[in-house]
Amino acid sequence: MNEMSEIVLKYDKGVIFENTYYTCRSVSIRQRYCELWKIKKRRMMIDINLNKITEEEKKLIFKCVEYYQDTFQIYDCISPINHFIIIRSNQIEHLILFTPLPLKPQLNEYFSPNSRISGSEKQLHSTTIITLLNTLKNKSLIHKVALNYQQLNISLFEIDSSPFPLIQLTPLAFINPILTPLQSNIPNNCSYCQDRTKKLTRLQLESINSLMSLVQVNHCSIIETINNYTEFERELEKVSNTIKRISSKKSSSSVKEIIVDDYYVISEIGKGSFGTIFKSIEKSSGKVVVLKESFNEKSDNLIKEERIMEMCHHPNIIKCYGYSTLYNRKSENNSYLMNGSCIALEYCKFGNLSDFLSKKVMKNDRLSFDQVKLVFGQIVSSCIYLHSVFGIIHRDIKLENFLVYDEFPSIIIKLCDFGVALKATREMEYGVGSPLYAAPEIVFQQTYNDNSDLYSLGIVLYYLIYLQFPFKINSLNELKERYLLSENIDFLWTENKKEYALLVDLLKKLIVFERKRRMTWDQFKTHPFIVDCLKQITFVH
Repeated sequence: MNEMSEIVLKYDKGVIFENTYYTCRSVSIRQRYCELWKIKKRRMMIDINLNKITEEEKKLIFKCVEYYQDTFQIYDCISPINHFIIIRSNQIEHLILFTPLPLKPQLNEYFSPNSRISGSEKQLHSTTIITLLNTLKNKSLIHKVALNYQQLNISLFEIDSSPFPLIQLTPLAFINPILTPLQSNIPNNCSYCQDRTKKLTRLQLESINSLMSLVQVNHCSIIETINNYTEFERELEKVSNTIKRISSKKSSSSVKEIIVDDYYVISEIGKGSFGTIFKSIEKSSGKVVVLKESFNEKSDNLIKEERIMEMCHHPNIIKCYGYSTLYNRKSENNSYLMNGSCIALEYCKFGNLSDFLSKKVMKNDRLSFDQVKLVFGQIVSSCIYLHSVFGIIHRDIKLENFLVYDEFPSIIIKLCDFGVALKATREMEYGVGSPLYAAPEIVFQQTYNDNSDLYSLGIVLYYLIYLQFPFKINSLNELKERYLLSENIDFLWTENKKEYALLVDLLKKLIVFERKRRMTWDQFKTHPFIVDCLKQITFVH
């Protein structure tokens, strides 16, 4: 397949799903096509063998794909088809679809009783399911739709603007009913379907498991079922209205919509890959705040930051006072118009922790051991809160993302910059982070899990103690060489106290190159040194 080699750089081993008619597998797309299609490198490739189906089924599938692309790519609850081509090889005709790569857990695993799902995430998924059903129900469908998670008709996907994975319908929800007609298997008066529908009339908004029963009907057409029961239609409308009311409420949060012109910009105090930061003053109150602006596709990260800070209530997480959507803002050279987002954040006058420590070094000063425990205790407290309450990992843990709110009488630390944070799943791809702090599996672009943040916390703690990084390197390649050689890290101490021994023990379990040997979050939370650090911050809180 010469045409395929032009597009696909690499095929992953194994398949995600396969049956008689098609195979789904993970592939890496060549960079120029990633830029052309505006997608990430890793995609799911659906390879449909057209020789195994009838001409009528083939026409229906082509019509379905075109219809799907034109109609559904604008909806957040529908996973798009990025590109499709027809290829002929060895007298076999293939239809190749490139779509986003679903996350590893299936829906039943993700929503199992053991899963950590917060109220905020329940609300998100409840809204998504209702939106999905309403979208499908209000469309004049060309044929039936099957919501069967076991065949990847519906799955979980990572999206840039949300910290949580999103439930999305895939093209297979339309293609599978063509390949395996439902009518031949299920009678019209399906009792299984009727029982399910009766249960749905008692949906409670707080019960995500009840809502998820919608996508666990393995054999019958959900849409047909919904259309046959007016009682469900009334219930659907009630639940939908309830969700809309809850979603529109802002009373439980201090985050509000702001007008950027209500602030004086004093100076630019930072610029990163996802936005520009300005020190500003609110005109009405005189309060000093930080305005963070981001434009075009990068504004998704700012939207995610606002969503995370809105639901977080923790003394060591930066506060968000408001958000705004920016329209028709000119670029620096006034050449074109841009759209973007802006958020107003708590101002921390002592800057970030990296600069704070650098100033101490210039004065030939350093944190005392008790101060290290106080600072690290606050760092740990914010990260444990995110992980325990929401299942979220930060993914860019570094000294620069911890701000010093106050220095006297005690150092107060605030975690910031949630643009790449997300809900951790069992196996994740597309790892991000700053190389000096990032776990080896992130640096080598391998799959990773939630304990990658623990490695980064180990580097932060190491720096707080030694005022240097474990490795002295000049390039990313040098760092990779150190990891490949599994070079020993110096944890020596002149003091011989028990508390130092606990510190070194923790560092040796955090800064571990092989992620399977690294400690887990449960082990981290109960480690004696962490317990001691958390005791230190009780008077600060």
